[in-house]
Amino acid sequence: MLRRWWLLLPLLLLYPAPGEADLKQVGAHIASQTTTTIVSAVAGQKVQLQSGTLCVDSNGAETGITIQDGANTNLVGTSVVWVIGPGQCLWFPLQSGGYFNPTASGQSFQIKTTVGNGPVEVWLQLLQQ
Repeated sequence: MLRRWWLLLPLLLLYPAPGEADLKQVGAHIASQTTTTIVSAVAGQKVQLQSGTLCVDSNGAETGITIQDGANTNLVGTSVVWVIGPGQCLWFPLQSGGYFNPTASGQSFQIKTTVGNGPVEVWLQLLQQ
């Protein structure tokens, strides 16, 4: 079942909703406890999550995931860490207002993995403006 999602998710992200042409479509494969920059900082611009998925491989390990900006500020809320088991995903359907707080102006958008090494597959649509 998860294998079908792996095939469909990139296709879903290729077709932004009308009026969402400014969305950046990004992906990453994270296989260690690390902080991964998903979108680099641009002076005077903020980045906000609009849609996507964070999935732990079905043969992987339970993994903690945090969404933060380049200053290591948690964009979801203080001390919020999702722990995702093997074969599970966090799903963020397209939402016009975006999810959580945007990054501070001029900060990058990052995914931090802790407690396990995934691997984590990341597919996101981000608005940078």
